[in-house]
Formats: sequence, structure tokens, C-alpha cells
Amino acid sequence: EYERLFNRPILLSDGLLYAQYIQHIIWEKSYADVKYRDQNISMLFQVLLNKLLQEIEDSRKPGAYSPYASKLQALRLAMQSQPYKNFTPTELADQLHVSPSYFQFLYKEFFQTPFKADLIHMRLEYAMELINNTTLSLEQIALMSGYANEIHFYRQFKKKIGMTPREYQISMKPKLIK
Repeated sequence: EYERLFNRPILLSDGLLYAQYIQHIIWEKSYADVKYRDQNISMLFQVLLNKLLQEIEDSRKPGAYSPYASKLQALRLAMQSQPYKNFTPTELADQLHVSPSYFQFLYKEFFQTPFKADLIHMRLEYAMELINNTTLSLEQIALMSGYANEIHFYRQFKKKIGMTPREYQISMKPKLIK
């Protein structure tokens, strides 16, 4: 299948990513433990070639190439890892050097979900994680999930999850065996 990669130009969506793969292969060749070197290099080459094949497949999709793809992915990863931050379309648009309305258009086109809905989803997922794994109060969880207003948190939680945060918290706690 890798024959499709040879003797043809490939439009790379993120050249830096491929440079990092190549640097890692060179590092493995030069510095890795001999016991693992060949296997690591082989796996890294396979990942590199698979990513190139994916680029070819993605380039065949209508409107697939976007100079914003890697930046949008990085922004979304930042949002997923810190959903409690006050992300705004204006702030994120500035990072892409586009207008806020164009940013929201790009975001929806790329991720098939509007920016605001995606951020709400990320915040509620984070809140559920906190409910499941901490003993924090729901008020603290609301604040830690990026909600300045506890009532707004409760309303969005109920609307998206189908129960209040308190009901969810109770449903997640193990039942006492009598």
C-alpha cells in the first residue's frame, strides 16, 4: 500500500509534525539502546508512512485542505485540557489571525460542532469527572469547570445530561449494602 507514496507530491497539513517524526527516527538511530533501536525505528517509520497515507486520503475529500487544521486542533486540545478557562471566540480567532465569525465558521466546519456547544460539552465532561473522582462540593465543581454562575452550571448540566448535578452525583455514588 505504501507504493502510493512514491514519485508524487503530497500536500502536508503540518510539516512540523513530520519533521518531528524524522528527528525522532534520527535520535533513535543515534542514541537509542541497541536492544530496542531497530524495532523503534521500524515502528516510527510505519507511523510516518501511515500519516502520509492519511494525508493522501484526506486530500481527496472535497475542501479537505485547510491551512488552519493544525492550529484548530491545537486550540481544541488546549480547550479539552483546560475547559475551566474562559475561552472566547475573539481570543481564539486572534491566535489564528482571523475574525471571530470566521473562526466560528472554521471551527464548525472542522469539528462538525459549534464552538460554544463544544466548550459546554468539554466543561460538563470535566464536571462529571470531578463529581465522580473528588469529594468537592457542587459549588466548587461549578467554579472549577469554568462556570462563574452556579445556577447557569445547574441549568446546562440538566439540559445536556438529563439530570441535575446533585442527581448525577447521587447516581454515581456506590449504594450502601445493608
